Amino acid sequence: MGIMSRREAIFFSLSFIVAAADLILKCILSCLKPDIQVGAFLRIVVSHNNGAAFGILQGNSMLLGFFALLITGCALLFYDSIAKSEFMFPASLIFGGALGNMVERFFMGSVTDYLAFSFWPSFNLADSAVFIGTLWIILKLIKKK
Repeated sequence: MGIMSRREAIFFSLSFIVAAADLILKCILSCLKPDIQVGAFLRIVVSHNNGAAFGILQGNSMLLGFFALLITGCALLFYDSIAKSEFMFPASLIFGGALGNMVERFFMGSVTDYLAFSFWPSFNLADSAVFIGTLWIILKLIKKK
Protein backbone atom coordinates (compact mmCIF):
# COMPACT_ATOMS: atom_id res chain seq x y z
CA MET A 1 0.00 0.00 0.00
CA GLY A 2 1.25 3.41 -0.93
CA ILE A 3 0.64 6.83 0.43
CA MET A 4 -2.98 7.89 0.63
CA SER A 5 -4.17 10.08 -2.24
CA ARG A 6 -5.53 13.57 -1.63
CA ARG A 7 -9.09 12.42 -2.37
CA GLU A 8 -8.75 9.46 0.01
CA ALA A 9 -7.48 11.80 2.71
CA ILE A 10 -10.47 14.11 2.12
CA PHE A 11 -12.85 11.13 2.30
CA PHE A 12 -11.47 9.98 5.66
CA SER A 13 -11.12 13.51 7.05
CA LEU A 14 -14.72 14.43 6.27
CA SER A 15 -15.95 11.10 7.63
CA PHE A 16 -13.97 11.60 10.84
CA ILE A 17 -15.24 15.19 11.24
CA VAL A 18 -18.86 14.01 10.89
CA ALA A 19 -18.38 11.15 13.39
CA ALA A 20 -16.43 13.29 15.88
CA ALA A 21 -18.89 16.21 15.70
CA ASP A 22 -21.77 13.79 16.21
CA LEU A 23 -20.19 12.11 19.24
CA ILE A 24 -19.07 15.40 20.82
CA LEU A 25 -22.51 16.95 20.39
CA LYS A 26 -24.19 13.85 21.87
CA CYS A 27 -21.81 13.95 24.84
CA ILE A 28 -22.41 17.64 25.52
CA LEU A 29 -26.18 17.37 25.19
CA SER A 30 -26.30 14.22 27.34
CA CYS A 31 -24.50 16.13 30.10
CA LEU A 32 -26.68 19.25 29.77
CA LYS A 33 -29.97 17.32 29.37
CA PRO A 34 -31.72 20.22 27.62
CA ASP A 35 -35.44 20.44 27.05
CA ILE A 36 -35.77 23.46 24.80
CA GLN A 37 -38.74 24.26 22.60
CA VAL A 38 -37.62 25.97 19.38
CA GLY A 39 -40.61 27.37 17.56
CA ALA A 40 -43.83 25.44 17.23
CA PHE A 41 -42.43 22.18 15.86
CA LEU A 42 -38.91 21.51 17.22
CA ARG A 43 -37.71 20.43 20.65
CA ILE A 44 -34.11 19.83 21.62
CA VAL A 45 -34.36 17.02 24.11
CA VAL A 46 -32.13 14.01 24.74
CA SER A 47 -33.58 10.54 24.20
CA HIS A 48 -31.99 7.15 23.70
CA ASN A 49 -32.89 4.78 20.88
CA ASN A 50 -31.85 1.14 21.05
CA GLY A 51 -33.55 0.41 17.73
CA ALA A 52 -33.31 1.69 14.19
CA ALA A 53 -34.91 4.61 12.39
CA PHE A 54 -38.56 5.33 13.17
CA GLY A 55 -38.38 3.11 16.27
CA ILE A 56 -38.20 -0.18 14.38
CA LEU A 57 -36.15 -3.11 15.71
CA GLN A 58 -36.27 -1.81 19.30
CA GLY A 59 -33.95 -3.71 21.64
CA ASN A 60 -31.65 -4.82 18.81
CA SER A 61 -28.92 -2.22 19.26
CA MET A 62 -26.05 -4.73 19.08
CA LEU A 63 -27.45 -6.34 15.91
CA LEU A 64 -27.74 -2.89 14.36
CA GLY A 65 -24.21 -2.09 15.55
CA PHE A 66 -22.85 -5.17 13.83
CA PHE A 67 -24.77 -4.26 10.67
CA ALA A 68 -23.16 -0.79 10.79
CA LEU A 69 -19.79 -2.48 11.33
CA LEU A 70 -20.38 -4.58 8.20
CA ILE A 71 -21.28 -1.48 6.18
CA THR A 72 -18.27 0.50 7.41
CA GLY A 73 -16.04 -2.53 6.77
CA CYS A 74 -17.25 -2.65 3.17
CA ALA A 75 -16.62 1.08 2.83
CA LEU A 76 -13.07 0.54 4.09
CA LEU A 77 -12.50 -2.26 1.59
CA PHE A 78 -13.56 -0.06 -1.29
CA TYR A 79 -12.50 3.36 0.00
CA ASP A 80 -10.00 3.87 -2.81
CA SER A 81 -12.72 3.35 -5.44
CA ILE A 82 -15.18 5.50 -3.49
CA ALA A 83 -12.63 8.30 -3.09
CA LYS A 84 -11.99 8.31 -6.85
CA SER A 85 -15.69 8.44 -7.70
CA GLU A 86 -18.16 11.30 -7.98
CA PHE A 87 -19.83 9.90 -4.85
CA MET A 88 -16.89 10.66 -2.55
CA PHE A 89 -18.55 13.51 -0.61
CA PRO A 90 -21.94 11.87 -0.05
CA ALA A 91 -20.28 8.54 0.77
CA SER A 92 -18.09 10.25 3.38
CA LEU A 93 -21.23 11.67 5.01
CA ILE A 94 -22.80 8.19 5.11
CA PHE A 95 -19.60 6.60 6.42
CA GLY A 96 -19.12 9.27 9.11
CA GLY A 97 -22.74 9.07 10.26
CA ALA A 98 -22.69 5.27 10.38
CA LEU A 99 -19.40 5.38 12.28
CA GLY A 100 -20.74 7.86 14.86
CA ASN A 101 -23.86 5.83 15.58
CA MET A 102 -21.94 2.53 15.53
CA VAL A 103 -19.43 3.70 18.15
CA GLU A 104 -22.25 4.84 20.40
CA ARG A 105 -24.19 1.57 19.98
CA PHE A 106 -21.17 -0.51 20.99
CA PHE A 107 -20.10 1.65 23.93
CA MET A 108 -23.46 2.91 25.21
CA GLY A 109 -25.91 0.24 24.01
CA SER A 110 -28.09 2.83 22.28
CA VAL A 111 -27.96 5.93 20.12
CA THR A 112 -28.58 9.40 21.54
CA ASP A 113 -31.14 11.46 19.64
CA TYR A 114 -31.80 15.12 20.40
CA LEU A 115 -33.75 16.74 17.57
CA ALA A 116 -37.45 16.07 18.00
CA PHE A 117 -39.85 17.55 15.47
CA SER A 118 -43.51 17.20 16.40
CA PHE A 119 -44.22 15.48 13.07
CA TRP A 120 -41.11 13.25 12.83
CA PRO A 121 -39.28 10.73 15.05
CA SER A 122 -36.27 12.15 16.93
CA PHE A 123 -32.86 12.01 15.28
CA ASN A 124 -29.28 13.30 15.52
CA LEU A 125 -26.38 14.63 13.42
CA ALA A 126 -25.23 11.14 12.36
CA ASP A 127 -28.74 10.27 11.14
CA SER A 128 -28.85 13.54 9.22
CA ALA A 129 -25.48 12.86 7.59
CA VAL A 130 -26.58 9.38 6.48
CA PHE A 131 -29.87 10.76 5.12
CA ILE A 132 -28.24 13.68 3.28
CA GLY A 133 -25.51 11.46 1.81
CA THR A 134 -28.04 8.88 0.64
CA LEU A 135 -30.34 11.50 -0.85
CA TRP A 136 -27.34 13.14 -2.58
CA ILE A 137 -26.37 9.80 -4.21
CA ILE A 138 -29.96 9.10 -5.29
CA LEU A 139 -30.27 12.56 -6.86
CA LYS A 140 -26.92 12.13 -8.65
CA LEU A 141 -28.07 8.79 -10.06
CA ILE A 142 -31.42 10.23 -11.17
CA LYS A 143 -29.64 13.15 -12.82
CA LYS A 144 -27.39 10.73 -14.75
CA LYS A 145 -30.42 9.07 -16.31
